[in-house]
Amino acid sequence: MAGPFAFLIGVVFVSWSERDFMAELGWDQWPSGTALGPHGWATVVIFLLTGLCQLAFAVTLLAHAGSRKVRKLGAGLLLLSGLGMSVLAFKTDPEGADQTWHGLLHVIGYTTFFFPLLLAYVFL
Repeated sequence: MAGPFAFLIGVVFVSWSERDFMAELGWDQWPSGTALGPHGWATVVIFLLTGLCQLAFAVTLLAHAGSRKVRKLGAGLLLLSGLGMSVLAFKTDPEGADQTWHGLLHVIGYTTFFFPLLLAYVFL
């Protein structure tokens, strides 16, 4: 349950420390764009740490889901979402740049994080 708090504190800190960089890059790439700045390592760590916390939480929910299929489905979707959050640790590509393998993984991570999370809310 520490994951969302770590994410909030980390993203606010990195965003504040890279506010000039983000003004040049464009805030429409926030928060992923902070990984491209001078403190980008911190954004990578934040995404990875948050994803690992979410994975641990989902595994615990799955272990305590019992025989209810709806609970298992919700915990499984949360697990998939946590995997997607972990994959967000791969750096995004700047807007207008050629797509790289790590930028593609970041896009896949975002999709894998966001949509299963919305569905997990419904089932949990």
